[in-house]
Amino acid sequence: YAPKQAHYMKDTCSKVLERDPNLVPNFPDIVWPAMSFNFGKNVATHKHVDCMNLPQGLCAIWAGGDYDPTEGGHLILWKLKRIIEFPPHSWILIPSSIIPHGNSSVHPHENRVSITHFCPGGLARWVEAGFTLMESLTPAER
Repeated sequence: YAPKQAHYMKDTCSKVLERDPNLVPNFPDIVWPAMSFNFGKNVATHKHVDCMNLPQGLCAIWAGGDYDPTEGGHLILWKLKRIIEFPPHSWILIPSSIIPHGNSSVHPHENRVSITHFCPGGLARWVEAGFTLMESLTPAER
């Protein structure tokens, strides 16, 4: 769905892995270098943006558990004014660093978990800066 984005992240990760061969990707065929697990009985998130993620990047969100997606667990995209049914075992790609999002809770007797794949903006910036910190670059290099 976003081949240029996938290529950019794969290229960025390849450069990091070449630099440090002791690093191992989370999964061999996934282009996102980072992931978070949200496990609990009823994972729900308040309205937020993931401001530390790659600004132009998409993140992949997976919902799991056992809940009625017509009753709860909806993905909420406030700026887009959308509430999306998000059934268990579904995936969605969103630009999580620029779109405020969250999800609704599920019933107390149900359970919902999530896994999110993403690219930290700082990692891409570090690679783009030649594996140096931005503070060590001159204004012209920045």
